[in-house]
Amino acid sequence: MEDQLPFEAELIARIGWLIWLRWLATIGSTLAILIGAILLPGVLPLVALLGVIAFVALYNLGFALQLRTLRSGHAAASAHAQIGLDLLALAALVHFTGGVESPLALFFVFHVIIASILLRPHISYLAASLATLLFAGISLLEYAGVLPHHHLPLVPAELFRDPLYLLAASATLSLTLFLVAYLTTAISIRLRERDRELMESNLTCQVRSGELSELNEELRRLDAERTRFMVLVTHELRAPINTIYSALELARSGMAGPEKTDEVLGRAQDRATDLLSLIGDLLDLSSVRGQTARPERVEPLQLEDVLDDVVEFMRVEAEAK
Repeated sequence: MEDQLPFEAELIARIGWLIWLRWLATIGSTLAILIGAILLPGVLPLVALLGVIAFVALYNLGFALQLRTLRSGHAAASAHAQIGLDLLALAALVHFTGGVESPLALFFVFHVIIASILLRPHISYLAASLATLLFAGISLLEYAGVLPHHHLPLVPAELFRDPLYLLAASATLSLTLFLVAYLTTAISIRLRERDRELMESNLTCQVRSGELSELNEELRRLDAERTRFMVLVTHELRAPINTIYSALELARSGMAGPEKTDEVLGRAQDRATDLLSLIGDLLDLSSVRGQTARPERVEPLQLEDVLDDVVEFMRVEAEAK
C-alpha cells in the first residue's frame, strides 16, 4: 500500500492537469516556431517542427479522450506513456532546432520535474536517464553524420563537431537532470508522507466521531432509563406516603372509634415500615453502583400476598373517604 496518495485518487486529476499544460505548450510552441520562421527565414525546418507539434497535439487529444473513462488502476500506465512520448517529442524538437546547440534541451529538466510530481520516485530517475540518452544519442548521431545537423546562426557552426563540447554538454545536462530528480523526489516523498499522515488523521477522527456518536446514543439511552426509574421510584414512594397521610387524617378527624383508630395507625405504621424498607433498598442500590452486576436469585411471586397488600392499601383510602 506504499504511496497510495497521490498515485491512486489524485493521479487522475494530475494527469488532467498535465494534458491541459500540454495544450498550452502546443500553442506556445506553435507561436514560437512561427515567430522564429519570421525572424530566421530559411533556418528552421518549419514543416518538420510543425509536424512534431501536430503529433503532440494528436496524442494529447487521445489522452484527453481516455481521461474520461480512465480508472485509478490504469492511471500510472497512462502517465508513463505520456512522459515517454513527451520526451521523444522534445528530443525531436531538440534535433530540429540545433541538436547539442538547441536551447530547448533545458526543457528536459521540466519533464523530469513533472515525472517526480506525478509518479513514483524511481520513475523520475528513469525519465532523467531516458532524457540523457536521447540528448547524448542525438548529439552523437549528428556528430557521426547519421542525422543532419540543423545549425542555429546564434552559435558557432562547428560546436556539434567538438567531442569535448559534446561530452561537457551531455555531462552537464545529465548531472542537472539527476540532481533535479533527486531534489524533486525528496520533496515529493515528504509531501506524500504528509498527505498520508493527514489522511490517517482524518480516518482516526472519523472513527472517534463514530465512537462518540455511539457513546452519545448510549448516554441518551441511560438517561431515558434513569427517567423511567425515577418515575417508578416516585410512584413507589408516593403510594405508602398517601396511605400514611390518609390514615393520619382519619385518626385526627375522630370519625373512627378508639379501636378503629388503633387499627388505622397500625396500618400507617406498616406503611411507614414498607417505606423505610424501600428507602433502604434505594440506599443499598446506590452503594453498589459501579460494581460488577451479579445475577440475583429470582423467587416465586406469591399472588395472594400481592392482593392482600393491594386490599390493605385501598382499605385505608376508602375508610378515609
